[in-house]
Amino acid sequence: MWRVAVCAIAMLFGGVASAQESSVPIELGTSRRVGGEGITEEARRRTRAAYAPEEPLTEANLPPPGNRKRIPALHELAQRHVGGSMWKEACRFYDMLEEEGGSEAILSHERGKVDAARSYLGCAKAAHADGNFERAEARLRQSEALLGNTTSRHRAVRWKMLRDQMRTKANSGDVDGAVRLHSELQALRKNEEERVWLGEQLASLAWEAHEEGDEHRRDHIMQAAESVSPMNVELRRLKDQKNLQGDVLINILKYGGIGVLVVVVLTLLSRWRATARVGVARPKRNKFLDDDDEF
Repeated sequence: MWRVAVCAIAMLFGGVASAQESSVPIELGTSRRVGGEGITEEARRRTRAAYAPEEPLTEANLPPPGNRKRIPALHELAQRHVGGSMWKEACRFYDMLEEEGGSEAILSHERGKVDAARSYLGCAKAAHADGNFERAEARLRQSEALLGNTTSRHRAVRWKMLRDQMRTKANSGDVDGAVRLHSELQALRKNEEERVWLGEQLASLAWEAHEEGDEHRRDHIMQAAESVSPMNVELRRLKDQKNLQGDVLINILKYGGIGVLVVVVLTLLSRWRATARVGVARPKRNKFLDDDDEF
């Protein structure tokens, strides 16, 4: 019995060794016997395409316009830049979405509305930093249109834009423009520091016009400064200086007129006295004698 068992074990191990020597490695994608690439070239091409690593999406390999995969691809690129706070690039892709599919294309993604609004707000801040106020205002409106309302962040950016524009106009001497923007600034949010700052700038401009002798411009700036900061120290000092000059001129005219009148009266009196003296010194003529008889 034991001999039969030994023979069976020997045959089993011999078959395993023979199979190992003649076997072919079976690996997915390399063996053509089981699970390989396929028999025909077409089958192998399909297999390679199915198992090939996916090419990362870039702007260079975007699907063409009209392709059903283009809108999702644009969203993917836009969100990639939103994640990196690259607002200008994100805005560019959201602009492409709006141009190709309108606001519906932006809203087709679950985060399209929120991410696009954030991107446009970030672009508004960037445009404001560059001094492009018109571009910044346009981006703010795009962001507000997507959200359907305005937020404290939008108001903060708009307030900073108005402040910087007001200061630019004040520094350039545009008094009316600075006062107008100041009114809009205070209507959006009251700020005492900006009111005091503009009052100081207007008072300084008024003093410059006063020293240059430009009374018309001085009075115009003083009127504007009165509407902004009537208690400004320099403005009140200029008003006192102006009133003092006015009083001096009035006194000069008053006392000058009196002096001229006195001189005229004295001159007339002096002439009258001189005439009277000449009349007294002249000898009386004899009415019975002719002019020739006197000699």
